[in-house]
Amino acid sequence: MLFRSRVNAPIVDGLEELVIREMRSRNAADQKFGDRAAHQLLTREQLGKVAEALPRLAQQNSFVTAFLRRLRPPAGVDISVNDEERLRYLLEVDAYVNQLPATFNHLKAASIYRLLEFNHGRGDYDLQLFLRYLNLPRVSPIVPREWSGKPNRADLNQDFQQMALLSRIGNEQPLVRAYLEHFLKDAPNTNQFSGLILEDYLQRVFAETKLMNGIGDEQVWYRVLKPAERQQLRDRKELRLSANNIRLLNAEAKSVLRVDLKNISELMVRVYELNTESFYRTHEEDLDTDLDLDGLVATSERSLKFSQPAIIRHREEIDLSSITGRGVWIVDLVGDGLRARALLRKGSIDHVDGFSADGMSFTVIDENRKAIPGAVMWVGKQLFRADEQGKIVIPPVMKETQRHGVISDGKISNRFH
Repeated sequence: MLFRSRVNAPIVDGLEELVIREMRSRNAADQKFGDRAAHQLLTREQLGKVAEALPRLAQQNSFVTAFLRRLRPPAGVDISVNDEERLRYLLEVDAYVNQLPATFNHLKAASIYRLLEFNHGRGDYDLQLFLRYLNLPRVSPIVPREWSGKPNRADLNQDFQQMALLSRIGNEQPLVRAYLEHFLKDAPNTNQFSGLILEDYLQRVFAETKLMNGIGDEQVWYRVLKPAERQQLRDRKELRLSANNIRLLNAEAKSVLRVDLKNISELMVRVYELNTESFYRTHEEDLDTDLDLDGLVATSERSLKFSQPAIIRHREEIDLSSITGRGVWIVDLVGDGLRARALLRKGSIDHVDGFSADGMSFTVIDENRKAIPGAVMWVGKQLFRADEQGKIVIPPVMKETQRHGVISDGKISNRFH
């Protein structure tokens, strides 16, 4: 026991067997995962073997947390911008939590929801995954009323960011409705969702989906709605970015923005090119669409007019031919009192660091992993310029310190630590 308490490095072959043997030597009530230093050194594969040997232990919150942390992407992989890695991670998390008992329904809901959200952004609607989510008992105003007595109802306000990079769901209705609208648009009825969604809500979404897409006899659908709901639907204005807009474009890609509109007669489109080098040198926060645009002059500006009936929702693909080459832009959309903004990035910038005889070396690279000649790096107020191979050398310092740095190629910039 003393040995297993003091193990603090992954140097023991078959460590999982030692952990299993030690756990089995305890009384069942005393089998608690995480109370030995060695437990934190088990690999993902070793944890899997422990779970097979001690299934009750594998259902402890501390064990689940440890396993989920082993699933995290490696250092240097940012799943907020790397869609391929994000999908891989979300699928692995879902596969793991799906086999956990109902006491983990909070976690299951968060896992499925974030996978549904990711798929929605790609225009991929997985019916079976959606039904799995709807079948989970949840604390939500749109689940059937009789579900209020079900055990292990998922709390959608729980945050699992520290455990599994899964933020709180909060209000599930926008995403659930988006999926319902997709599947109900051409459906003859709501049978496949009956009993999983509050019936009044389900029928209202069904009727509104048909009306907004101009499908069938509108009088039939209007009769499903109450007078106030009919008026509200007719008058409702919508201006929102389509979920399947591409977040990061190649420098050569055509620049377009997909927008969903309803009851908008005129849309003003303003494009602003941003000086990201200046922004990152003077701001601590990340660049986002809430940037104050006062004082900036639009790169381009134009007005688009639409004549669709007020009840119809329509998707427009806005050509942004003024956005060319590498850079970062904000597209500001204003129509009939509503506003939406999009942050468009064309290309990206990163660096590979190392050591040389003269100090720290950095090679600044673009989205194709090619070196960027002439790139610059700001460290505090000091400017360093890359050579023709995109390499920057920073001399060694006498005193170790941490500073924020900014790399830039004149069009795209990024911050690093």
